Amino acid sequence: MSLRRPHHLLALAALLLLSLMTALAPAPSRALGLCHDCVDDAVNDTASSPGIVACSRNAALPFLRAKAAFIGKDHRLHFAEAGTPAWTFSIIDPVARAGGCSMDIDDLGRPVVCYHDSIGSVFFGRRNATGWQLESVMGLAGVTGTTTMAIIPGGVAVAFASSAQGLLLYAEKIADGPWATQIVAPVGTVAAYPSLIANSGGRAISYADGNGLHLATRAIGQPWQTQVVDAAPGVGGYSSLIGDPLAGQYGIAYYDLVQADLRYAHSVAGGWALDLADGANGRVGRACAAVASGGAPAQLAGIAYYDQLRGDLDLASKSGPAWQHAALDTTGDAGAVLACGMSSSQGAASADTIGIFYVRRPGGDLEYLWRATATAGVETLPHDGLLHAAWRLGGDAGTGGTLRFTMPVAGRAHITILDAQGRRIAEPLDRALPAGAAEVRWDGRDSGGRTVNAGIYFARLATSCGETCLRGVVLR
Repeated sequence: MSLRRPHHLLALAALLLLSLMTALAPAPSRALGLCHDCVDDAVNDTASSPGIVACSRNAALPFLRAKAAFIGKDHRLHFAEAGTPAWTFSIIDPVARAGGCSMDIDDLGRPVVCYHDSIGSVFFGRRNATGWQLESVMGLAGVTGTTTMAIIPGGVAVAFASSAQGLLLYAEKIADGPWATQIVAPVGTVAAYPSLIANSGGRAISYADGNGLHLATRAIGQPWQTQVVDAAPGVGGYSSLIGDPLAGQYGIAYYDLVQADLRYAHSVAGGWALDLADGANGRVGRACAAVASGGAPAQLAGIAYYDQLRGDLDLASKSGPAWQHAALDTTGDAGAVLACGMSSSQGAASADTIGIFYVRRPGGDLEYLWRATATAGVETLPHDGLLHAAWRLGGDAGTGGTLRFTMPVAGRAHITILDAQGRRIAEPLDRALPAGAAEVRWDGRDSGGRTVNAGIYFARLATSCGETCLRGVVLR
């Protein structure tokens, strides 16, 4: 069943044909509209992975293997799947008023989903040859927030918070056996925003309980153990967990409900290291999705999120100790990030393409964007150096100083000056540059020729090899 209106079918076919013709073009990212006015973005505002990018056998065409579950404007749970020549849509549950959906792909390559209905009962669905097979995980659980799921050896697992019981719960089933439920931790009546990962080494769930961000872990055959990750007031919302329970290495992207900051915690010897992935004056929107791009979470990770002030879809990527930022969609109407995943070309040792499902506001259009070598940062691209930059502010009135940087390879470079509120002030550079050292002078004026006021400003440098953002203070 297609959710698209008839006059969008030809446009979608044209977009897919254009994508096939330009798949090898050097553009850093590509976006594709999937269905118009179809998503209930208020219900889908979650980081619990309601979509997934399955492993692609053709790195040039990663969108052909993408799948997503989402809640439509009709409050029903829907499924979208890319194919040839167009995306297909179906209703998973035509009866329940759904909420808090999550999705994965089981060991046999079949899509599986988890969600709750309007009275808080939790359901699981698996697609087979004849359609969707649905079953109850827990009835009358009082679940109002998100669900999260992961594939375990021989089965599937889900986690959710029961507001009726004030508990974080975990349930798993092996093959076609019954669901076995465990109590993980007390969480009270707050939205716990759980995020679950699992493998043969154990299980791990990040969650909030009103007193900070926590991580619960369980080795095979052992009870659940919990630890505090970040005890700052109001943190832990929309957590998105990546890592490896077998190795005991974790990374957690999460939201600061007080400061409206994007945070990232990664495990280190004896505790946790806490990063401020984006703290630009409350512009981070309440949805994020983390993705592992190979290696340890302390070194390689990406976070898709949206800028609620500018309406951009952003990506924060970590390659070593520093965070880089890229605006992937700057149309000004990007909303909640539904899912962020990685795909690899056949035989590749590490992930090479990022895929993101997100919503446009207002209206609730469903979008899918993919970008090659996005989260691994500049080190994965074919050059020897890194993107180094410095901003030397001028001491004279009326000057914004000089930006000096090194282009690892020849290509287009773009510099945007932003004020403390994240508003675009000026664009002193937008042209192709050769590889090597470069220098750009900003005259301290906005795009209208007016001298800017004294204060804090940011210079965002974007190249084909990555992006960096510099902070400076303009004096008068």
